[in-house]
Amino acid sequence: MGVDWINLMRQKNKQNQIALSCRAVMLKAEGVVRVNQVSVSYSEASRGLVISYSIDTAYTRNLNQSVEVLNA
Repeated sequence: MGVDWINLMRQKNKQNQIALSCRAVMLKAEGVVRVNQVSVSYSEASRGLVISYSIDTAYTRNLNQSVEVLNA
């Protein structure tokens, strides 16, 4: 279970592909019932990547989180 980051970062339409891959991985995670939203922001200039998501789990609804990666 994981995201093929190296190949995804080489693609032209990387933001959409990253969102789809992250959604698929999240749905396989234990306790995740639903993925409500995944958004990806990537800056070519700074090589910064931000992934924001909202999920429903067995214990809570609309859990919102963001992950930021520098020099992606």
